[in-house]
Amino acid sequence: TDSLLRVLAGQVQVDTNNDGEWSQMELYTALRSLVQQRFKQTPQALPTQGGNADNLHARAFFVRSGGGLALATKTSPSSKPNMRIRVVEPLSLLKAHIQKIEGVIITNKNPDLIVTKDGNAVVLALPNMHPLCRFTSFDTDQVVDRIRRHLRIQPLINLVYPRQQFNVEIELSGSYQKSIIAEDETFGFEIRTERPAYLLLIDVDPSGAVHVLHPFDKSELQPLAPGEKRVLTGKCLAIWPFGTETVKLFAFTHKPNALESFVGKEDIHPNSLLFDDLERLVGVRGMKSTRASIRTDAAQAALNITSYPKANMRR
Repeated sequence: TDSLLRVLAGQVQVDTNNDGEWSQMELYTALRSLVQQRFKQTPQALPTQGGNADNLHARAFFVRSGGGLALATKTSPSSKPNMRIRVVEPLSLLKAHIQKIEGVIITNKNPDLIVTKDGNAVVLALPNMHPLCRFTSFDTDQVVDRIRRHLRIQPLINLVYPRQQFNVEIELSGSYQKSIIAEDETFGFEIRTERPAYLLLIDVDPSGAVHVLHPFDKSELQPLAPGEKRVLTGKCLAIWPFGTETVKLFAFTHKPNALESFVGKEDIHPNSLLFDDLERLVGVRGMKSTRASIRTDAAQAALNITSYPKANMRR
């Protein structure tokens, strides 16, 4: 309820296609994002099938009139963001290393990441305490390197197009769209778009590497039409490394020239030249970065998934 009130108060952008209306799906997406940032919960959009499910995408929930709705202002993120990190005691030695990382601010309030201990393991956790990744063999250099990767990747995860003219949606496939998945469990995605669009679906795994999930081969380079669903059923498997992954979907009304060079690419390191090319394609850096906040030919959506080894699920 608190998150819903924050959404209605304009603290989160809802009208993502800028048409003056809040659809039920736009409202749900904004609410889910805010809840997942703060709590270990994932609200559900029900029903998931049938005519009433289609209405979630078609019906307006609020329509702008008179003075208009409260609008949250979002801008394209900087390529060199600051990251707020809380380090839980007794990790004072690790804390000393982390605070030397350029762009990191050590704080106890409103952190972007939390560094804590779980038994003998060191855990990087999100503000909702979902584990981002876990280091069972503690090594200071590994933790510092993972934080540096997160700094590099965060602008890609946070990238929005505030003036986009259409919505694109991604949901986990199946009747129960849970966001916590057990080891060896298969899952897939359903994608919708309000305009004909070429799709790029990437996954940022718990280690901080980027993988292209779609297009995985050249047959998937065809645009998706409005009213259709692209279903990637059972295409993914939960395996090590376990933690929280961000699935990021980009949609383009015109086929980007570099899209084919990313077909099926895996293990893209944040410091690689290919990652630089990916940032240029979506508009994080390069010439397009100055236009990311005004471009109307692209849309984006994101989804968080947390995976656990089977032993942890039994506990």
